[in-house]
Amino acid sequence: MTSAHLTPRASTRMPPWPGLTLLTPRTQQSMAPMQMPEIDHLQVHQLPFQPAPSEWLTVPARGCSSIAGELVAARDLGERMRLIHGMLRIIGFTHLSYVTLHASGERISRATFLDSAAPAHLDDAYFSQGHYLIDPRLQTMADSGMPVVWDIDHLCANLRGLLPTQRVRDFLSSLHGAVAHSGFMLRVPIANAPLQVLISFAAPHRDREWMTDAVFGQALMLACALHQSICTSVRLALREDDASLSSMQQRILACLASGMSDKEIAQRLHTTTHNVDYHLRFLRKRYAASNRTELAYAAGRLGLV
Repeated sequence: MTSAHLTPRASTRMPPWPGLTLLTPRTQQSMAPMQMPEIDHLQVHQLPFQPAPSEWLTVPARGCSSIAGELVAARDLGERMRLIHGMLRIIGFTHLSYVTLHASGERISRATFLDSAAPAHLDDAYFSQGHYLIDPRLQTMADSGMPVVWDIDHLCANLRGLLPTQRVRDFLSSLHGAVAHSGFMLRVPIANAPLQVLISFAAPHRDREWMTDAVFGQALMLACALHQSICTSVRLALREDDASLSSMQQRILACLASGMSDKEIAQRLHTTTHNVDYHLRFLRKRYAASNRTELAYAAGRLGLV
């Protein structure tokens, strides 16, 4: 491995990463303040259980079938996640983060964490304080379309080009505090949805050289198994959350997406502009939208247009 950069590891190349705008040395000072993503949490025990598809039992890759078979046999998501955690420790990792990212136009509007029994090294501050904007691991994945193997020293080396801001110090401090000094990170785009999933494993080892090709292969296999076993349940939970909008709010979003002004929406729905404004303010907060275009994007994601 090289000593100057984070290392993207060869696997299936992913498409470009929409909704991700990162700070660079050139843009750090000139970039206007950004609205940070809304933060949500999902508890594993609250997710709807979806039986694993039977085809997992016939995965051809060596080692995959045994993992898939155990996950198929799991009676609930809690048992599935306990199996994942056990396999994670066997490989050598101690931390697990699974975050669903919602793209709204050109930025990430919402980050939904899956809370499980394993320690998480990506926390609310990673998004609410803008740490993701300076994380070179995300830039490497966006540029290469491949998973990334990293360690804390190489993160520091890659961050030297940025000004020593409080954000940079807090980001590195959070990793040190979690004893997350090296790891593996993968992003998975969700088909037909403005969603990306960020899967990250971390370990206390300061040098990434412990992650041999064999360890990388096992980590990639486990990340894919985790995603397959939990993705449908997470999407169902997110869909139920989005469905909590009132009928009026859904109709207002649909009208806005069609290009209507507040006055036109009020006339169409036989209500007041004050009421339309009230609901739009709620919707902007709900979807972390800074303008009507981003709200229209949310309407499209909800299938309202």
